[in-house]
Amino acid sequence: MITIVKGTAIAQYVSRAHVASLNGALGLPTALARAVAPLLLGLLWSREAGYRWGLVLLVVLGLAGAIALISAQRRSLLPP
Repeated sequence: MITIVKGTAIAQYVSRAHVASLNGALGLPTALARAVAPLLLGLLWSREAGYRWGLVLLVVLGLAGAIALISAQRRSLLPP
């Protein structure tokens, strides 16, 4: 699903000529996040709380991402 959404959402904000290079630039942070996420979640685990703080962090980051996407969509609708 993310591949379809990313491909169509990026095409709305940049020209077709720049979609491939922008997808490539977004690939590195995505790969790093996938590599670091299990380590960070393991560091946030505790015997008393379990994965609670890790899940809280994931929810906060998810909400921040959703807010950023909504903000970007609203900005693209504003007249230049």
